[in-house]
Amino acid sequence: EEAFVKKMNEKAKSLGMVHTQFKNCTGLDDDIKSGHYSSAYDVALMSRELITKHPEISKYSTVWMDKITHKTKKGESEFGLTNTNKLVRFYDKKGTLLPPVTNEPKKYYVDNVEVSVLKDLVKYLDYNGKLITESFKDYTRKNIKNKYATLDNFLQAWNSAEKKSIIIDEMEKAGIFIEELKANTKRDLDPFDMLCHIAYDKPPLTKKERIANVKKRNYFAKYGAKVQEVINALLDKYAETDIINLETIDILKLEPVNKIGSPMYILNRIFKGRKNFENIIKELENEIYAA
Repeated sequence: EEAFVKKMNEKAKSLGMVHTQFKNCTGLDDDIKSGHYSSAYDVALMSRELITKHPEISKYSTVWMDKITHKTKKGESEFGLTNTNKLVRFYDKKGTLLPPVTNEPKKYYVDNVEVSVLKDLVKYLDYNGKLITESFKDYTRKNIKNKYATLDNFLQAWNSAEKKSIIIDEMEKAGIFIEELKANTKRDLDPFDMLCHIAYDKPPLTKKERIANVKKRNYFAKYGAKVQEVINALLDKYAETDIINLETIDILKLEPVNKIGSPMYILNRIFKGRKNFENIIKELENEIYAA
């Protein structure tokens, strides 16, 4: 099992599942101290890979009940199996992997105030101890504008941030929950577009549209073919995951970037040093968010 779990973790990393660590091959572990964990977003990445590469899984995972014939030297015996995912019986979305559903709200803390989020509603106590219930969208819009009064204020903060992960962490402390926004957004949007659209009514672009704009401007034609190959691979990874993944060296270990070479080869031979790589990543981010 240890060798198999190692391969599971290697595959998870290759898919960009940065918030996942497997400690056993079953997932049957409810003790967080064991170090076995994942996130809804990472499970979605894994499910997409599974459905795309092995579409027959949809057929097997949506069977409600079936009979199995067990053959032994003593003869045959038949027994029934029932899918433990009860949604299979009642949910009308066919051809999808159906995740377990919970009615428990997610809890966050903003200025030491507990905030509960369940689907499209937010509940928290105000300064007078009164229970406030409002839509998640209204709550998010209010908190964005409390932190960034105008679109210009937000753009200045976003564009000047040393790393986008820093500003995203700051937002969560201010009650702007990016992961919840993703879960409530049907389109494949960058956090930047979700925030601008909700707070300032700015028409959003999908990540694919942003990538197409980067390639259309051909800004990176000034670099050699190998550098451009890495940049295109990074854009492919950005389409699958998120902008914060581009800001870590670990991105070089993931597909499709790792097919070009090892991290050391890419940093030292292609980019002539880590500093040059980090500077070009900054240029890439600027191009992704260029008006």
